[in-house]
Amino acid sequence: MKKLFFTGLLSACTLLLISCLESGSNMQSRNGVPGIIKIDESKKATIMSPDFYPYAFYDPSISLENMEFEDGDCILFGYTVDFNETSNADYQVTGVIQGSISSGIVALDQYPCLPDIYYPNIYPDIDLDTSTLMPNEQPIAYAISTVGMTSYFLDKFFLSSDFTTNTDQKTFWYLYYDPNLPTKEVDGKTVYTLFLRAEITDPGKKPVINGYATNVFDTESFIGTITNYEKIKGNQMAYFQINHINEIKSDGTFTWSQSEVLSFTIDE
Repeated sequence: MKKLFFTGLLSACTLLLISCLESGSNMQSRNGVPGIIKIDESKKATIMSPDFYPYAFYDPSISLENMEFEDGDCILFGYTVDFNETSNADYQVTGVIQGSISSGIVALDQYPCLPDIYYPNIYPDIDLDTSTLMPNEQPIAYAISTVGMTSYFLDKFFLSSDFTTNTDQKTFWYLYYDPNLPTKEVDGKTVYTLFLRAEITDPGKKPVINGYATNVFDTESFIGTITNYEKIKGNQMAYFQINHINEIKSDGTFTWSQSEVLSFTIDE
């Protein structure tokens, strides 16, 4: 079972920036960190990230607002922060931590996460019936990647999933759920279910590689609903897993699989 750390919505994030650093060092560096672009009224762009929340991250040497990013865009990025710098002496007052972006910024695709009954209105050519395949359906080896990252931050579900893909292949992703929110018992826990599916929109070219994709889904409604259900029952934890098609055979038959169970703590 894997525990999600929900930052900015369901649980408070204690910032341990300096106390968690190695003894004698006020430097912190990481790569592949989820972030959300925020652009204020003055057009200054900062990054909100679970590594720094509730403070914003700012690199004064890079103008994110001039890089075609918009407010609310989701990214992965790498950074280095030196807390000995005078610019970070009063970050708890300014609300901003300054550092440098140490690796490239990767813009992530964002998708809705809705009850399945809403999708015909949004994507009329797609049938999400679990008993049939979508046109050009892509099997997903692991809904929760064995190498990528998974995080929930400010109502956004950053999800990496493993799949076999052609080079430069383009894929569209769907995350949805039954509006009746049926549950099942797994190891004595009440577990809700999401469905993740992928559609190849451009086959790309060979060679075939085993890779993963990181996407962002707006799961606020799903998370909020199951949180309320579990609160009413007096529970302090909520659980869900992701169903996905992991094999499509040459004769068109296919197999569903389930991810490990994800859990999160419900605030009082």
